[in-house]
Amino acid sequence: MLANAIGQTQTLLDELDGVDLDLVALDTYAQVGGELLAIRAVSRTAGTITVDRGLLDTVPTTHAAGARGYFVEGAQFFSSTQYLNGETVQTKVLPTTGLGVLPEASATAINYTFARRQIRPYAPGRVRVNGFDY
Repeated sequence: MLANAIGQTQTLLDELDGVDLDLVALDTYAQVGGELLAIRAVSRTAGTITVDRGLLDTVPTTHAAGARGYFVEGAQFFSSTQYLNGETVQTKVLPTTGLGVLPEASATAINYTFARRQIRPYAPGRVRVNGFDY
């Protein structure tokens, strides 16, 4: 969870109640809200995560304090099931720690509606007006 609200250009995030951050691999994805980020550095001692913002077809956006982020590594969330555009699926993330796996009944369901992400163009980046971002 984010300890503080962040703006569109902030790349150093303060984490709050991070779980197993020492297991997060660099150069992998994270998702906060609808925005995808790339993990560039994690400091457990400082409680910070350095990221690149607005990856693939997402754009940097503001996020409130307490916004939850999810780390996605490799093929952990891979499924060969095919879904149609507009179809909604429900999933649950079951983190594993030294204490075991979170029971499925305790996990919050996450809804995702498929929207042809694979054919979307990349969003414009580094847009400036009178020399200022955004």
